[in-house]
Amino acid sequence: MTCASDFSILIQSGSYIGSIYSLKTHNMKKIFTLLALLTLLSSGVYAQNTDSLRVRYDYFSQYLSPEKLYLHIDRNIFTPGETIWFKGYLENKSYQSVMPTSNYVYVELLRDTVISRVLLKNSEEGFAGQMVLPDDIALGEYILRGYTNWNKNLPAEYMFYSKIHVVGSEGISVKDATKKKPDLKIDFYPESGRYFAGTMTTMAFKTNYSNLKGIIKNSKGEKVADFCTEHDGMGRFIFLPAEGERYYAEISSDVKNDNKYALPEPSGEGGMINIRYKDEEIIIHSFLLKGTALLILHNGSEIYYCESVSAGSNIVRVAEKGLAKGINHALLMSPEGEILAERLFFIYENDNVGIDLKLDKGQYKTRERVVVNTTLKDSTGQPVAGEFSVSVIDGNFKLFSQEESIDSYMLISSELKGKINDPGFYFNRLIPLKERKGAVDLLMMVQGWRYYDMENLYSHSPQVKYGKEYTQSISGSVEGFMGRRANGFSINLFAPESGLSYRKDFEGCDYYIDSLDFPDGVSFFLQANSRVGKKRFITNIENDIFAPRYTYNKLYSTPINSISEEETGRGSGIGKLNIFPIIDNDSIKSIQLSEAVVTASAYYRPRHNPSPYGQPFERTNVKVREELKKDDFKEIQDYIVQNYPGFFKMGDKILSRRSGSINQKLGQTASSHSEPVLYVDGTKWSTDQLIGMNVSDVETLIVLKGNDGVLYKSVWGVILISMRRGDSEIDKQEIKSNGIIIKPLGWQKPTRFYSPVYDTEELYNNPKPDYRTTLYWNPSIKTDRNGIATFEFYTSDYTNPFVIRIEGKTDDGRYFSGTVFSN
Repeated sequence: MTCASDFSILIQSGSYIGSIYSLKTHNMKKIFTLLALLTLLSSGVYAQNTDSLRVRYDYFSQYLSPEKLYLHIDRNIFTPGETIWFKGYLENKSYQSVMPTSNYVYVELLRDTVISRVLLKNSEEGFAGQMVLPDDIALGEYILRGYTNWNKNLPAEYMFYSKIHVVGSEGISVKDATKKKPDLKIDFYPESGRYFAGTMTTMAFKTNYSNLKGIIKNSKGEKVADFCTEHDGMGRFIFLPAEGERYYAEISSDVKNDNKYALPEPSGEGGMINIRYKDEEIIIHSFLLKGTALLILHNGSEIYYCESVSAGSNIVRVAEKGLAKGINHALLMSPEGEILAERLFFIYENDNVGIDLKLDKGQYKTRERVVVNTTLKDSTGQPVAGEFSVSVIDGNFKLFSQEESIDSYMLISSELKGKINDPGFYFNRLIPLKERKGAVDLLMMVQGWRYYDMENLYSHSPQVKYGKEYTQSISGSVEGFMGRRANGFSINLFAPESGLSYRKDFEGCDYYIDSLDFPDGVSFFLQANSRVGKKRFITNIENDIFAPRYTYNKLYSTPINSISEEETGRGSGIGKLNIFPIIDNDSIKSIQLSEAVVTASAYYRPRHNPSPYGQPFERTNVKVREELKKDDFKEIQDYIVQNYPGFFKMGDKILSRRSGSINQKLGQTASSHSEPVLYVDGTKWSTDQLIGMNVSDVETLIVLKGNDGVLYKSVWGVILISMRRGDSEIDKQEIKSNGIIIKPLGWQKPTRFYSPVYDTEELYNNPKPDYRTTLYWNPSIKTDRNGIATFEFYTSDYTNPFVIRIEGKTDDGRYFSGTVFSN
């Protein structure tokens, strides 16, 4: 297998590379879709031209490249009832992509289930939106996740996510900073996946200790190398492995360890790649044990070097200048498409964008106006035009700003698997560039190292199941009564609120209606009719397909309660992080209310009573249709588990936490839980029979706990459900017309962040307290041609400093971010 012969043009012509790089950009989270590239080799798309690797690569880059989404969040700590504000930045991974980015973005709040979900539509302010936390949301850690429909073609772990903390006003516990040291963990990574006896080798390692040192010994106990951590528990060492030898590491630091840790064994086949940086050049040294292979260099958008190499050593020099910023990829590929070695390397932006931010005063009083002037400049001091989002939060919460920034996420975190510790370090301009380059190269070897099962990848074709959404759509199927198959029908769709009217004929039994545009909350009347005669159909709608669930908490190595008081600046030792209540526009102090006397009956008999005994219930135990409809998109099992903490899911069943028991038998310990009692329309069911039912199917939901369930002979929970029926006017219309009323998820209507103004004496003296945590939020501020923009806000009743965080992108596609602390 050979490559197109014009690779030298790409290497020599910086203007050609630059002109391509100025185009749009597309992405996802894997460094590149090497999977899709290699599987394309075996697909039928360009099977007739197997010599042209670049043609197949470019096809994927132009038409199938993934998207990359970053959300700027105003902060990541909240109390129930507060609003999370966010702005989405979406782009293509490949700058060669000819496909526009999606027009819609989904944002979800996750825990065990989806708590809330909104759809953002691209507008003049980009993907700007917000999410109101339920007043009764349980305290704890949540995940805020964002993705497009196109992103669902990838594993869920590659989608944007950020941890969100929901806390009470009592504060957050802080662990003792002098906690017990953990057991040592250390992993070793040959630089490009393999290494060989008799060949000088660079071995990287990663440990859970930030400061560690030791020595490498052979099987005879002879020292062959020293090693120590360089950054964030990562390091590297160089040694010359001998034939037939095995090597291990001995730790000399004072940590709890097993003293000896074996290194991976040398390989007997394949190749290896070593990368060095010298005088603004990247020196790529490849070594092939036998045969021939292709040495390929690409950046996720294009192959800029591709040449055949023979057994032995080969050296290629590439100038850093002109290469695309971000992660690049060097690999050795066999003629059969097997990866023999691979190595990631990172290129920093040569022309960085700086934010010159100036406040109109040095210090501010309460309820005082703050004017902020911002100027964007490149590394030569020239102005740069762009757009940015900005959040201003109370300085008491500076530790709870978003960990990621747009540059660290787009260029590093989104393309590496797993959690990146302190990603902002690699873009902190206060740290010398040389130090950051060394640290990021370690990250490329340790966090970016992968080994592919190429035989498996090479034998599959790329699968694209979900398309890009440029308009909204409604789809589903129809069937005749008594289960008869429909074979041709017409669909009528009508939205009374917007005046939309649609009619189209379809063959078979499925329908798909696109080119729609509607906000959230719009009701549609959907009806299927035969094209001839009076044949009647049952109309079904396809439910939204959510991105798969993923256990994101496994990706976080530092829980919130491991923050020491030393980090908060409040002293040392065990104590509390003195977080004030975070209730917008409300008083920090509790108010003693006058005693109230309730005279109305506390019992309620629902119109559609699901109980087989027909008794009344306490009103607080009953959820009727009007209260349920905001969660119609959820599955009923998920809704119950989410809203009633005493229950949890295991497999297809709902179980009660109150019924837990532990049994020991034959030396084994097992736990068991019981199902709550479930009645649906007066008939006893098992909870696994709820699978496939949505909240939209439920008219009344009643949940009883403890002694309230004594009538049902259950103290571990009772669930009573009545299904929706055709006795309302809308339901009667549905039956009469053979149609259905639907409320699909629509895009979120724009909402402005409320920021009070105290520009008059009357407003300044308003007795209503102002204890905002987020002082100001603006999802879109555009600079003028000179890179200048101004915004303003008013301080609250706190006397604390404040934190300004800016995230944005220049008109020519460069990222910038910055954080400023007031005095």
